[in-house]
Amino acid sequence: MTLPASTFMRRMRARTRMLLATSLLAVASLLAPSIQAAPDEEAAAKGPRFANPQIGVRAAGPEGWKMAADKAEQIAWERLVTFWDPESSAEAVLSRRKRTSATVEALQAKVRREFSENTKLTVSGVRAVPASQVQKQASVIVDATEVKRPKPKNPEDPPIPPVTWRIQATYLLAPGYEYLLYVKAQATHWSRVRGALTQLRASVKFDGAEGQAGVPTGAGAYRNQQHGFACKYPEGYTVVVPGRRNHVVQFEGSAPEDIALGVYSISWKKELGADAARLTTYYKDDLAGEVTEKEISLAGKKAIWLRAEARVGGKNQVFFLVLIKRGDVLYRLKGSVIPSAATPGEAAFRSFVDSFVLGIR
Repeated sequence: MTLPASTFMRRMRARTRMLLATSLLAVASLLAPSIQAAPDEEAAAKGPRFANPQIGVRAAGPEGWKMAADKAEQIAWERLVTFWDPESSAEAVLSRRKRTSATVEALQAKVRREFSENTKLTVSGVRAVPASQVQKQASVIVDATEVKRPKPKNPEDPPIPPVTWRIQATYLLAPGYEYLLYVKAQATHWSRVRGALTQLRASVKFDGAEGQAGVPTGAGAYRNQQHGFACKYPEGYTVVVPGRRNHVVQFEGSAPEDIALGVYSISWKKELGADAARLTTYYKDDLAGEVTEKEISLAGKKAIWLRAEARVGGKNQVFFLVLIKRGDVLYRLKGSVIPSAATPGEAAFRSFVDSFVLGIR
């Protein structure tokens, strides 16, 4: 039977709308929020489960607890998720920040200093835990207490007894970030929730790059998984993460004559010599300094060594630079030192360059 043209068109439009709705549902499922529950087979706990595939971290909350995933970025720490127990008011917050320490010992010293500045807390211990087969990320664990004195709702009400809170802060040192699991509970409830909090801490797992062992072995060792390199720096130096574009890391000594060492990672499609040419122009023409250049081999690749003398920031300095390229990424190793310490500074820079290794990105 042949349908009238108007009926045929109505049916075609209805069928088109149905297909469009089905397609939109399929697209919506693909574009679902990245923060979602972890796969059931990976979570033995019966509580709320958190997973963020974009950054490769997941955790499982204790049974009976509630959960709220965070999206707002804080000044220093980015809160990821909060678990809490409605019955006891116990709370656990998982956050992360860009990695600031090269070793667990350096992180321990930093954390100890940070907690010593908090006069509201009484710290009973700051201990470092090396990486293991169970937990690939080395950690620093802080145990502390805080006494809070609640205020009465009405001025005429009798004083409320102070409440003591137990606090345990666990810092995990991953390749790109430092993660903090900050848990607190009233001291009177601690024995009841301690097992759940221990289970929660053990449930924090990392996937992808963050799941790799995050702490270099040996004093003065540094590894950056994101930019794909590792190196060693002089013992006693401080590791600084500049937070500036292209400047990955800086190693600084405590004495004025210590050479400052740095690593830069730059997107660079031109030839290696083009960067050497622009550096020569900068030191020689812009700063009226002196520059020498030679070709060397580093990490099995061609590299360029530059030595420059110029006045920068109101003081004379000697600069040592090594340029090496992998694909479209240019690595620039740099050392700066005062002229009177140029000889030992160059020796330290050579050791720094010799330790530089290109790894997996």
